[in-house]
Amino acid sequence: MAETEKRRVPTDENGRPLSREEMAERRERARQRAVARSKRRFRRFFWVYTAVILLLGGVGLGVLYRYLDAYEQSQGKYVMEEFLASHSDDDYLEILLSAPTLELGEFESSEEVMTRYFESSCRGQRYSYREAAGVSSAEKPVYTVKAGKYDVCRVTLTPAEDLPFGFHRYRLESCVPYVSPYALTATSIAIEAPEDEPVFLNGREVSAAYITDDNIPCTELTALERRYASAPHRVLYEVSGLYGDITVTDGSGSEVYPSDGEEQLFYRLGGEGGYSFTVTAPANASVYVCDTLLGGEEITARGDDLFAGLEQYTGGVSSAAVTYSLTGLYRKPVIRVEAPEGCRMEQSEGEDGAVLCRYLPDEALQREQQPLVEKFFAANMGYGAGNNGELATLLQLTLYGSELYNYFANSTAAMIWASDTTITYDYLNYSDFIPCGEDAFTCRVSYKAHLKSQSWYETTDSVLEDAYDLAFVRHNNQWYAAAMAIVE
Repeated sequence: MAETEKRRVPTDENGRPLSREEMAERRERARQRAVARSKRRFRRFFWVYTAVILLLGGVGLGVLYRYLDAYEQSQGKYVMEEFLASHSDDDYLEILLSAPTLELGEFESSEEVMTRYFESSCRGQRYSYREAAGVSSAEKPVYTVKAGKYDVCRVTLTPAEDLPFGFHRYRLESCVPYVSPYALTATSIAIEAPEDEPVFLNGREVSAAYITDDNIPCTELTALERRYASAPHRVLYEVSGLYGDITVTDGSGSEVYPSDGEEQLFYRLGGEGGYSFTVTAPANASVYVCDTLLGGEEITARGDDLFAGLEQYTGGVSSAAVTYSLTGLYRKPVIRVEAPEGCRMEQSEGEDGAVLCRYLPDEALQREQQPLVEKFFAANMGYGAGNNGELATLLQLTLYGSELYNYFANSTAAMIWASDTTITYDYLNYSDFIPCGEDAFTCRVSYKAHLKSQSWYETTDSVLEDAYDLAFVRHNNQWYAAAMAIVE
Protein backbone atom coordinates (compact mmCIF):
# COMPACT_ATOMS: atom_id res chain seq x y z
CA MET A 1 0.00 0.00 0.00
CA ALA A 2 1.26 3.43 -1.07
CA GLU A 3 2.56 5.48 1.72
CA THR A 4 0.41 8.58 2.36
CA GLU A 5 2.36 11.88 2.62
CA LYS A 6 1.76 13.52 5.92
CA ARG A 7 0.60 17.15 5.98
CA ARG A 8 3.24 19.55 7.38
CA VAL A 9 2.03 21.44 10.48
CA PRO A 10 3.56 24.91 11.23
CA THR A 11 5.48 25.03 14.55
CA ASP A 12 6.97 27.76 16.66
CA GLU A 13 10.68 28.20 17.41
CA ASN A 14 10.55 25.46 20.00
CA GLY A 15 9.04 23.01 17.56
CA ARG A 16 5.66 23.11 19.16
CA PRO A 17 2.80 23.00 16.66
CA LEU A 18 0.91 26.27 16.34
CA SER A 19 -2.68 26.58 17.11
CA ARG A 20 -5.17 27.96 14.70
CA GLU A 21 -5.21 31.35 16.49
CA GLU A 22 -1.42 31.54 16.46
CA MET A 23 -1.36 30.68 12.83
CA ALA A 24 -3.95 33.42 12.05
CA GLU A 25 -1.96 35.93 14.09
CA ARG A 26 1.27 34.98 12.29
CA ARG A 27 -0.42 35.39 8.92
CA GLU A 28 -1.73 38.84 9.93
CA ARG A 29 1.74 39.97 11.05
CA ALA A 30 3.17 38.74 7.73
CA ARG A 31 0.51 40.63 5.83
CA GLN A 32 1.23 43.84 7.78
CA ARG A 33 4.95 43.50 7.12
CA ALA A 34 4.19 43.11 3.39
CA VAL A 35 1.96 46.20 3.43
CA ALA A 36 4.64 48.17 5.24
CA ARG A 37 7.25 47.10 2.70
CA SER A 38 4.88 48.10 -0.12
CA LYS A 39 4.28 51.53 1.43
CA ARG A 40 7.99 52.12 1.80
CA ARG A 41 8.59 51.21 -1.82
CA PHE A 42 5.71 53.51 -2.95
CA ARG A 43 7.03 56.46 -0.91
CA ARG A 44 10.46 55.93 -2.36
CA PHE A 45 9.01 55.76 -5.88
CA PHE A 46 6.78 58.84 -5.29
CA TRP A 47 9.58 61.05 -4.14
CA VAL A 48 11.88 59.90 -6.90
CA TYR A 49 9.14 60.39 -9.49
CA THR A 50 8.21 63.78 -8.03
CA ALA A 51 11.81 64.88 -8.12
CA VAL A 52 12.10 63.74 -11.72
CA ILE A 53 8.88 65.55 -12.66
CA LEU A 54 9.98 68.73 -10.93
CA LEU A 55 13.33 68.54 -12.62
CA LEU A 56 11.75 67.99 -16.00
CA GLY A 57 9.21 70.79 -15.33
CA GLY A 58 11.96 73.22 -14.44
CA VAL A 59 13.84 72.37 -17.58
CA GLY A 60 10.65 72.66 -19.60
CA LEU A 61 9.76 76.01 -18.09
CA GLY A 62 13.24 77.31 -18.87
CA VAL A 63 12.93 76.11 -22.43
CA LEU A 64 9.44 77.57 -22.70
CA TYR A 65 10.62 80.91 -21.37
CA ARG A 66 13.46 81.01 -23.85
CA TYR A 67 11.04 80.06 -26.62
CA LEU A 68 8.53 82.72 -25.70
CA ASP A 69 11.30 85.32 -25.36
CA ALA A 70 12.67 84.44 -28.80
CA TYR A 71 9.19 84.45 -30.28
CA GLU A 72 8.43 87.86 -28.80
CA GLN A 73 11.68 89.34 -30.08
CA SER A 74 10.93 87.96 -33.53
CA GLN A 75 7.71 89.94 -33.89
CA GLY A 76 7.83 92.62 -36.60
CA LYS A 77 5.54 94.91 -34.63
CA TYR A 78 8.50 96.48 -32.83
CA VAL A 79 10.08 97.54 -36.12
CA MET A 80 6.71 98.76 -37.39
CA GLU A 81 5.94 100.74 -34.25
CA GLU A 82 9.31 102.42 -34.51
CA PHE A 83 8.64 103.06 -38.21
CA LEU A 84 5.30 104.77 -37.48
CA ALA A 85 6.79 106.84 -34.67
CA SER A 86 9.58 108.16 -36.90
CA HIS A 87 7.45 109.23 -39.90
CA SER A 88 5.31 112.34 -40.41
CA ASP A 89 2.68 113.27 -43.01
CA ASP A 90 5.32 114.87 -45.21
CA ASP A 91 7.49 111.75 -44.98
CA TYR A 92 4.60 109.58 -46.17
CA LEU A 93 3.87 112.02 -49.01
CA GLU A 94 7.51 111.79 -50.06
CA ILE A 95 7.25 107.99 -50.06
CA LEU A 96 4.11 108.12 -52.22
CA LEU A 97 5.86 110.36 -54.73
CA SER A 98 9.05 108.30 -54.85
CA ALA A 99 7.78 105.87 -57.49
CA PRO A 100 4.72 105.47 -59.72
CA THR A 101 2.03 103.28 -58.23
CA LEU A 102 -0.67 103.51 -60.91
CA GLU A 103 -0.65 102.93 -64.62
CA LEU A 104 -1.63 106.40 -65.81
CA GLY A 105 -2.28 107.64 -69.32
CA GLU A 106 -0.52 110.46 -71.10
CA PHE A 107 -2.84 113.12 -69.69
CA GLU A 108 -1.90 112.74 -66.02
CA SER A 109 1.24 112.64 -63.92
CA SER A 110 1.71 110.29 -60.99
CA GLU A 111 2.97 113.16 -58.85
CA GLU A 112 -0.19 115.22 -59.32
CA VAL A 113 -2.57 112.30 -58.79
CA MET A 114 -0.74 111.01 -55.70
CA THR A 115 -0.45 114.47 -54.17
CA ARG A 116 -4.17 115.04 -54.64
CA TYR A 117 -4.94 111.58 -53.19
CA PHE A 118 -2.73 112.14 -50.15
CA GLU A 119 -3.89 115.68 -49.39
CA SER A 120 -7.57 114.83 -49.69
CA SER A 121 -7.58 111.42 -47.99
CA CYS A 122 -4.47 110.77 -45.88
CA ARG A 123 -3.06 113.91 -44.33
CA GLY A 124 -3.96 114.24 -40.68
CA GLN A 125 -5.31 110.69 -40.36
CA ARG A 126 -4.16 108.12 -37.76
CA TYR A 127 -1.54 105.77 -39.21
CA SER A 128 -1.69 102.01 -38.62
CA TYR A 129 -0.33 98.82 -40.16
CA ARG A 130 -1.46 95.30 -40.92
CA GLU A 131 0.26 92.29 -42.37
CA ALA A 132 -0.21 92.02 -46.13
CA ALA A 133 -1.97 88.70 -46.61
CA GLY A 134 -0.78 86.71 -49.58
CA VAL A 135 2.44 88.74 -49.80
CA SER A 136 3.98 88.41 -46.36
CA SER A 137 6.04 85.35 -45.31
CA ALA A 138 7.94 84.22 -42.23
CA GLU A 139 11.26 85.07 -43.83
CA LYS A 140 10.07 88.35 -45.35
CA PRO A 141 7.22 89.90 -43.37
CA VAL A 142 5.36 92.57 -45.36
CA TYR A 143 3.05 95.18 -43.80
CA THR A 144 0.67 97.67 -45.38
CA VAL A 145 0.70 101.11 -43.75
CA LYS A 146 -2.63 102.94 -43.83
CA ALA A 147 -3.73 106.49 -43.05
CA GLY A 148 -7.20 105.98 -41.68
CA LYS A 149 -8.67 103.57 -44.23
CA TYR A 150 -6.43 104.63 -47.11
CA ASP A 151 -3.25 102.84 -48.18
CA VAL A 152 0.05 104.69 -48.16
CA CYS A 153 2.95 102.25 -48.47
CA ARG A 154 4.20 98.70 -47.95
CA VAL A 155 7.09 97.91 -45.61
CA THR A 156 9.19 94.76 -46.03
CA LEU A 157 11.30 93.39 -43.16
CA THR A 158 14.31 91.10 -43.38
CA PRO A 159 16.14 88.98 -40.75
CA ALA A 160 18.79 90.97 -38.91
CA GLU A 161 19.86 88.50 -36.17
CA ASP A 162 19.25 84.82 -35.53
CA LEU A 163 17.36 83.84 -32.38
CA PRO A 164 16.87 80.42 -30.72
CA PHE A 165 14.32 77.95 -32.05
CA GLY A 166 14.75 79.20 -35.63
CA PHE A 167 13.38 82.69 -34.93
CA HIS A 168 14.91 85.97 -36.20
CA ARG A 169 15.07 89.55 -35.07
CA TYR A 170 14.01 91.79 -38.02
CA ARG A 171 15.08 95.10 -39.51
CA LEU A 172 13.59 97.36 -42.19
CA GLU A 173 14.56 96.24 -45.69
CA SER A 174 12.44 98.45 -47.94
CA CYS A 175 9.50 100.82 -48.05
CA VAL A 176 7.63 101.36 -51.31
CA PRO A 177 4.52 103.40 -52.08
CA TYR A 178 1.36 101.37 -52.32
CA VAL A 179 -2.18 102.33 -53.21
CA SER A 180 -4.84 99.68 -53.54
CA PRO A 181 -6.46 99.56 -57.00
CA TYR A 182 -9.77 100.07 -55.21
CA ALA A 183 -8.64 103.22 -53.36
CA LEU A 184 -9.03 105.49 -56.39
CA THR A 185 -11.96 105.62 -58.76
CA ALA A 186 -11.13 105.93 -62.44
CA THR A 187 -13.19 108.35 -64.52
CA SER A 188 -14.05 108.16 -68.22
CA ILE A 189 -14.94 111.20 -70.31
CA ALA A 190 -16.33 111.90 -73.78
CA ILE A 191 -15.58 115.05 -75.76
CA GLU A 192 -17.51 116.08 -78.85
CA ALA A 193 -15.91 118.75 -81.03
CA PRO A 194 -15.80 120.05 -84.60
CA GLU A 195 -13.60 117.86 -86.76
CA ASP A 196 -10.80 120.42 -87.06
CA GLU A 197 -10.95 121.88 -83.54
CA PRO A 198 -7.90 121.05 -81.37
CA VAL A 199 -8.95 119.47 -78.08
CA PHE A 200 -6.75 119.60 -74.99
CA LEU A 201 -7.01 117.49 -71.85
CA ASN A 202 -4.98 118.69 -68.86
CA GLY A 203 -2.87 120.77 -71.22
CA ARG A 204 -2.07 117.97 -73.69
CA GLU A 205 -3.68 117.71 -77.11
CA VAL A 206 -5.97 114.73 -77.55
CA SER A 207 -4.85 112.84 -80.65
CA ALA A 208 -6.99 111.17 -83.28
CA ALA A 209 -6.21 107.82 -81.63
CA TYR A 210 -8.95 108.61 -79.07
CA ILE A 211 -11.67 109.27 -81.69
CA THR A 212 -14.46 106.72 -81.48
CA ASP A 213 -16.86 108.38 -83.95
CA ASP A 214 -15.42 110.55 -86.73
CA ASN A 215 -18.61 111.55 -88.55
CA ILE A 216 -21.28 113.09 -86.34
CA PRO A 217 -23.45 115.11 -88.76
CA CYS A 218 -24.28 118.79 -88.22
CA THR A 219 -27.79 120.06 -88.86
CA GLU A 220 -29.11 123.33 -90.29
CA LEU A 221 -25.97 124.31 -92.17
CA THR A 222 -25.62 127.89 -93.39
CA ALA A 223 -25.72 128.67 -97.11
CA LEU A 224 -21.95 129.20 -97.03
CA GLU A 225 -21.30 125.80 -95.45
CA ARG A 226 -23.51 124.12 -98.02
CA ARG A 227 -21.05 125.45 -100.61
CA TYR A 228 -18.09 123.81 -98.86
CA ALA A 229 -16.36 121.01 -100.72
CA SER A 230 -17.02 118.76 -97.70
CA ALA A 231 -19.84 119.30 -95.23
CA PRO A 232 -18.83 120.16 -91.65
CA HIS A 233 -19.14 117.37 -89.11
CA ARG A 234 -18.14 116.64 -85.54
CA VAL A 235 -16.07 113.92 -83.91
CA LEU A 236 -16.25 112.13 -80.56
CA TYR A 237 -13.21 111.50 -78.36
CA GLU A 238 -13.32 109.07 -75.43
CA VAL A 239 -10.65 108.87 -72.75
CA SER A 240 -10.77 106.45 -69.80
CA GLY A 241 -8.63 105.69 -66.76
CA LEU A 242 -8.44 109.25 -65.40
CA TYR A 243 -7.82 109.55 -61.66
CA GLY A 244 -7.03 113.21 -60.99
CA ASP A 245 -8.40 116.63 -61.90
CA ILE A 246 -9.87 116.95 -65.39
CA THR A 247 -9.51 120.15 -67.40
CA VAL A 248 -10.73 120.30 -70.99
CA THR A 249 -9.83 123.31 -73.17
CA ASP A 250 -10.38 124.26 -76.79
CA GLY A 251 -7.86 125.51 -79.29
CA SER A 252 -7.97 129.05 -77.91
CA GLY A 253 -7.21 127.88 -74.36
CA SER A 254 -10.74 128.50 -73.05
CA GLU A 255 -11.90 125.90 -70.53
CA VAL A 256 -14.93 123.80 -71.41
CA TYR A 257 -17.16 122.39 -68.68
CA PRO A 258 -19.12 119.12 -68.73
CA SER A 259 -22.78 119.15 -69.65
CA ASP A 260 -25.36 118.79 -66.88
CA GLY A 261 -27.50 115.69 -66.62
CA GLU A 262 -25.17 113.33 -68.46
CA GLU A 263 -24.39 109.91 -67.00
CA GLN A 264 -20.85 110.14 -68.37
CA LEU A 265 -18.68 113.23 -68.09
CA PHE A 266 -19.51 114.77 -71.46
CA TYR A 267 -17.86 117.86 -72.92
CA ARG A 268 -19.10 119.65 -76.02
CA LEU A 269 -16.75 122.03 -77.80
CA GLY A 270 -17.79 124.63 -80.31
CA GLY A 271 -21.48 124.20 -79.65
CA GLU A 272 -23.97 123.67 -82.42
CA GLY A 273 -23.18 126.40 -84.92
CA GLY A 274 -20.97 128.18 -82.42
CA TYR A 275 -18.47 129.80 -84.81
CA SER A 276 -18.58 133.16 -86.54
CA PHE A 277 -16.32 135.52 -88.46
CA THR A 278 -16.02 139.15 -89.52
CA VAL A 279 -13.70 140.19 -92.33
CA THR A 280 -13.22 143.70 -93.69
CA ALA A 281 -11.29 143.86 -96.95
CA PRO A 282 -11.07 145.92 -100.15
CA ALA A 283 -14.03 145.28 -102.38
CA ASN A 284 -11.82 143.89 -105.15
CA ALA A 285 -10.06 141.40 -102.87
CA SER A 286 -11.15 137.77 -102.90
CA VAL A 287 -12.09 136.49 -99.43
CA TYR A 288 -12.20 132.75 -98.78
CA VAL A 289 -13.53 130.94 -95.72
CA CYS A 290 -12.48 127.29 -95.54
CA ASP A 291 -11.40 127.63 -99.22
CA THR A 292 -14.89 128.79 -100.25
CA LEU A 293 -15.19 132.20 -101.94
CA LEU A 294 -17.52 134.60 -100.14
CA GLY A 295 -20.26 136.26 -102.14
CA GLY A 296 -22.75 139.08 -101.87
CA GLU A 297 -25.00 137.20 -99.44
CA GLU A 298 -22.24 137.30 -96.80
CA ILE A 299 -21.67 141.08 -97.16
CA THR A 300 -23.04 142.99 -94.18
CA ALA A 301 -21.52 146.45 -94.77
CA ARG A 302 -19.96 148.37 -97.64
CA GLY A 303 -17.91 151.54 -97.28
CA ASP A 304 -17.93 154.55 -99.57
CA ASP A 305 -16.07 154.20 -102.84
CA LEU A 306 -13.96 157.26 -103.67
CA PHE A 307 -13.94 156.08 -107.28
CA ALA A 308 -17.73 155.91 -107.65
CA GLY A 309 -18.52 157.30 -111.12
CA LEU A 310 -14.87 157.13 -112.16
CA GLU A 311 -14.83 153.54 -113.44
CA GLN A 312 -13.50 154.61 -116.82
CA TYR A 313 -10.24 155.62 -115.12
CA THR A 314 -9.95 152.77 -112.60
CA GLY A 315 -10.90 149.83 -114.75
CA GLY A 316 -13.52 148.84 -112.19
CA VAL A 317 -11.13 148.90 -109.23
CA SER A 318 -12.93 150.06 -106.08
CA SER A 319 -11.48 151.85 -103.09
CA ALA A 320 -14.39 150.79 -100.90
CA ALA A 321 -13.96 148.43 -97.96
CA VAL A 322 -16.44 145.57 -97.71
CA THR A 323 -17.34 143.73 -94.49
CA TYR A 324 -18.32 140.09 -94.54
CA SER A 325 -19.94 138.61 -91.43
CA LEU A 326 -21.62 135.32 -90.63
CA THR A 327 -22.62 133.49 -87.46
CA GLY A 328 -23.86 129.98 -86.71
CA LEU A 329 -21.00 128.13 -88.41
CA TYR A 330 -20.22 124.55 -87.43
CA ARG A 331 -16.66 124.51 -88.70
CA LYS A 332 -14.05 126.88 -87.34
CA PRO A 333 -13.55 129.46 -90.10
CA VAL A 334 -10.14 129.54 -91.76
CA ILE A 335 -9.86 132.87 -93.55
CA ARG A 336 -7.75 133.58 -96.61
CA VAL A 337 -7.75 136.87 -98.52
CA GLU A 338 -6.18 137.33 -101.94
CA ALA A 339 -5.37 140.74 -103.39
CA PRO A 340 -6.02 141.54 -107.05
CA GLU A 341 -3.10 141.07 -109.39
CA GLY A 342 -0.52 143.80 -108.97
CA CYS A 343 -1.70 144.80 -105.48
CA ARG A 344 -0.09 144.04 -102.17
CA MET A 345 -2.15 143.59 -99.04
CA GLU A 346 -1.64 143.14 -95.30
CA GLN A 347 -3.91 141.29 -92.90
CA SER A 348 -4.37 141.91 -89.17
CA GLU A 349 -6.70 140.74 -86.45
CA GLY A 350 -8.49 142.92 -83.90
CA GLU A 351 -9.06 142.14 -80.25
CA ASP A 352 -12.54 140.88 -81.05
CA GLY A 353 -11.17 138.44 -83.60
CA ALA A 354 -12.31 140.47 -86.61
CA VAL A 355 -9.95 140.29 -89.58
CA LEU A 356 -8.95 143.54 -91.29
CA CYS A 357 -7.24 143.61 -94.69
CA ARG A 358 -5.95 146.65 -96.51
CA TYR A 359 -3.76 147.36 -99.51
CA LEU A 360 -0.15 148.12 -98.70
CA PRO A 361 1.14 151.60 -99.57
CA ASP A 362 3.54 151.99 -102.48
CA GLU A 363 6.63 153.99 -101.49
CA ALA A 364 7.66 154.62 -105.10
CA LEU A 365 4.18 155.97 -105.87
CA GLN A 366 4.38 158.28 -102.85
CA ARG A 367 7.76 159.69 -103.91
CA GLU A 368 6.38 160.35 -107.38
CA GLN A 369 2.98 161.79 -106.50
CA GLN A 370 3.35 163.46 -103.09
CA PRO A 371 4.38 166.85 -104.62
CA LEU A 372 1.10 166.89 -106.58
CA VAL A 373 -0.91 165.96 -103.46
CA GLU A 374 0.88 168.62 -101.39
CA LYS A 375 0.12 171.28 -104.00
CA PHE A 376 -3.54 170.30 -104.15
CA PHE A 377 -4.00 170.14 -100.39
CA ALA A 378 -2.21 173.44 -99.82
CA ALA A 379 -4.50 175.12 -102.34
CA ASN A 380 -7.54 173.52 -100.68
CA MET A 381 -6.52 174.72 -97.18
CA GLY A 382 -5.60 178.17 -98.49
CA TYR A 383 -8.92 178.48 -100.26
CA GLY A 384 -10.74 177.42 -97.12
CA ALA A 385 -8.73 179.94 -95.09
CA GLY A 386 -9.90 182.86 -97.18
CA ASN A 387 -7.43 183.04 -100.06
CA ASN A 388 -9.80 183.21 -102.99
CA GLY A 389 -6.88 183.16 -105.39
CA GLU A 390 -6.29 179.49 -104.61
CA LEU A 391 -9.54 178.54 -106.35
CA ALA A 392 -7.92 178.70 -109.77
CA THR A 393 -5.18 176.35 -108.62
CA LEU A 394 -7.75 173.96 -107.18
CA LEU A 395 -9.76 173.84 -110.38
CA GLN A 396 -6.59 173.37 -112.38
CA LEU A 397 -5.64 170.34 -110.25
CA THR A 398 -9.16 168.80 -110.13
CA LEU A 399 -10.68 166.51 -112.78
CA TYR A 400 -13.04 168.52 -114.89
CA GLY A 401 -16.66 167.36 -114.69
CA SER A 402 -16.17 165.38 -111.47
CA GLU A 403 -18.32 166.02 -108.41
CA LEU A 404 -15.29 167.46 -106.64
CA TYR A 405 -14.67 169.91 -109.50
CA ASN A 406 -18.30 171.00 -109.49
CA TYR A 407 -18.18 171.43 -105.70
CA PHE A 408 -15.22 173.81 -105.92
CA ALA A 409 -16.60 175.65 -108.98
CA ASN A 410 -19.96 176.27 -107.30
CA SER A 411 -18.58 177.22 -103.91
CA THR A 412 -17.59 180.81 -104.62
CA ALA A 413 -21.08 182.15 -104.07
CA ALA A 414 -21.12 180.65 -100.57
CA MET A 415 -17.61 181.81 -99.65
CA ILE A 416 -17.70 185.11 -97.73
CA TRP A 417 -14.46 186.01 -95.97
CA ALA A 418 -14.73 188.54 -93.24
CA SER A 419 -11.14 188.21 -92.13
CA ASP A 420 -7.77 186.94 -93.16
CA THR A 421 -6.69 183.59 -91.72
CA THR A 422 -3.16 182.33 -91.22
CA ILE A 423 -2.44 178.63 -90.81
CA THR A 424 0.36 176.96 -88.84
CA TYR A 425 0.67 173.16 -88.53
CA ASP A 426 1.61 171.02 -85.55
CA TYR A 427 1.87 168.17 -88.04
CA LEU A 428 0.95 167.53 -91.67
CA ASN A 429 1.36 163.94 -92.86
CA TYR A 430 0.93 162.32 -96.28
CA SER A 431 0.56 158.53 -96.20
CA ASP A 432 -1.06 155.40 -97.64
CA PHE A 433 -0.39 155.98 -101.33
CA ILE A 434 -2.17 152.96 -102.78
CA PRO A 435 -2.32 152.28 -106.54
CA CYS A 436 -5.71 151.31 -107.96
CA GLY A 437 -4.81 150.06 -111.40
CA GLU A 438 -2.47 152.02 -113.65
CA ASP A 439 -4.48 155.24 -113.80
CA ALA A 440 -5.72 155.82 -110.26
CA PHE A 441 -4.47 155.94 -106.68
CA THR A 442 -5.65 156.98 -103.25
CA CYS A 443 -3.80 158.57 -100.35
CA ARG A 444 -4.45 160.02 -96.91
CA VAL A 445 -3.65 163.46 -95.51
CA SER A 446 -3.78 164.01 -91.76
CA TYR A 447 -2.99 167.21 -89.93
CA LYS A 448 -3.39 169.38 -86.88
CA ALA A 449 -3.54 173.10 -87.67
CA HIS A 450 -3.82 176.33 -85.72
CA LEU A 451 -5.97 178.96 -87.50
CA LYS A 452 -5.65 182.62 -86.53
CA SER A 453 -8.27 184.96 -87.98
CA GLN A 454 -7.88 188.74 -87.81
CA SER A 455 -10.84 191.11 -88.22
CA TRP A 456 -11.23 194.84 -87.59
CA TYR A 457 -12.55 194.26 -84.10
CA GLU A 458 -11.08 190.94 -82.84
CA THR A 459 -8.61 188.11 -83.29
CA THR A 460 -9.86 184.52 -83.24
CA ASP A 461 -7.74 181.39 -82.66
CA SER A 462 -8.95 177.86 -83.39
CA VAL A 463 -7.50 174.39 -83.78
CA LEU A 464 -8.46 172.01 -86.57
CA GLU A 465 -7.42 168.34 -86.52
CA ASP A 466 -8.64 166.11 -89.32
CA ALA A 467 -7.78 163.50 -91.93
CA TYR A 468 -8.90 163.15 -95.53
CA ASP A 469 -8.79 160.35 -98.07
CA LEU A 470 -8.05 161.66 -101.57
CA ALA A 471 -8.51 159.94 -104.92
CA PHE A 472 -6.49 160.89 -108.03
CA VAL A 473 -6.92 159.70 -111.61
CA ARG A 474 -4.88 160.11 -114.78
CA HIS A 475 -6.59 161.78 -117.74
CA ASN A 476 -4.79 162.65 -120.96
CA ASN A 477 -1.50 161.79 -119.24
CA GLN A 478 -2.18 164.32 -116.50
CA TRP A 479 -3.01 163.50 -112.86
CA TYR A 480 -6.03 165.17 -111.25
CA ALA A 481 -7.76 165.08 -107.91
CA ALA A 482 -11.10 163.34 -108.45
CA ALA A 483 -12.62 162.72 -104.99
CA MET A 484 -12.13 163.72 -101.39
CA ALA A 485 -13.72 162.37 -98.20
CA ILE A 486 -13.17 163.13 -94.56
CA VAL A 487 -12.03 160.17 -92.46
CA GLU A 488 -14.58 159.42 -89.77
